Amino acid sequence: MQTLSISIPDAAATVFGSRDQAGESILTAAVVKWFELGRISQGKASEILGVSRVEFLDLLAQYQVTAWQYSEKELDQELALE
Repeated sequence: MQTLSISIPDAAATVFGSRDQAGESILTAAVVKWFELGRISQGKASEILGVSRVEFLDLLAQYQVTAWQYSEKELDQELALE
């Protein structure tokens, strides 16, 4: 496992919860965003965070990110099959 050290302003630190929770909070937000952008799958996101896929789906709901990752073209193709 790799370790990354970052500096954040004191004013921003409270956004992430306690000092002990900051790293986990930042990683979770990053993984959810990577999933939202289509860079990683639900399985990979779950693996990175060390949670089950059901727990990851719960995180998506907390961050108001949809679990459906269809492009407009893919959605049109799916609807054309019906």
